[in-house]
Amino acid sequence: MPSVSPSPAASLPLPHVDAALEDKLPDVIGGVQLTKLSWTLSTYIASLKGSGDSVLYTPWLVNFGKNADDIDMAVASDLTGTENFIIQAIEMPGVAAASLSSEFANVAAKQGWPTGQTSIGSETLLEIVDPATTKAGGNGTAYIYAQGDIMYVIVTDDMSLVVEALAKISS
Repeated sequence: MPSVSPSPAASLPLPHVDAALEDKLPDVIGGVQLTKLSWTLSTYIASLKGSGDSVLYTPWLVNFGKNADDIDMAVASDLTGTENFIIQAIEMPGVAAASLSSEFANVAAKQGWPTGQTSIGSETLLEIVDPATTKAGGNGTAYIYAQGDIMYVIVTDDMSLVVEALAKISS
């Protein structure tokens, strides 16, 4: 078993508006301790100023009659830079998993983001690609998995980390 690397951000004041949602994310990926935080989805959208995946969330929420101020997002990421990994969890009470991911795929496709599916074991994940991030040379591929009323967004360039994350969140 790999040793766990400490997180340098453990002493930083991070927002924790939904600790229960943070608890649904893995603590360790690839032997690296992840740093967790949470905020409202509207705070996340505002932080990206109309770029990246922020353009997808408002139209996605509208499909369910939801508002970004009322929905929380939890994030776990490797702040050490050891692994290129981030996972987000967005909980949408009362919305089924299949609807969460299929509507997200529809919104992404309408925004011109390439979408597809990939299978890991018996699970099928939505794969979306942010064309602007990819064009700029970044990792623009995200793997979407929904379970219950939570949609998980996994961004990494290492499929073994996707497999590990999926095993941890689906158990």
